[in-house]
Amino acid sequence: MKVKLKPVTSAEFAWQARQPVHPPASLPRLRAALRAADFSHVGLRLDGDHESLAFSIRRGPSLRRTEGDQLLRPLIRVFRSAGFNVGFEELALHQVGATITGMTLTGALAEVAVNGAPKIEGT
Repeated sequence: MKVKLKPVTSAEFAWQARQPVHPPASLPRLRAALRAADFSHVGLRLDGDHESLAFSIRRGPSLRRTEGDQLLRPLIRVFRSAGFNVGFEELALHQVGATITGMTLTGALAEVAVNGAPKIEGT
């Protein structure tokens, strides 16, 4: 299923800013947080310079009816809880079906552009 996204509103950016980030970024904590949020079959792959992270996950029963834009909020919450300072600008969904695939930068766009990838535990 092709994902159709609508423009991000100022209210959504405000919501994103209120979501806590719990550093340091950690792959083991991200796996655990995804499972706790009812995602399974978690596949994570960092690129060579650790600036982006590809993911493949499956939705559990509580998320089966959640589509497109609605999936971004729980994913942003999960990634931020695992120490990844990401939001609407950094996270992209490529495919939404039984399996969800996507990618995210490993930090805020401006931070990664200037400083490179953050230190990530579990790599």
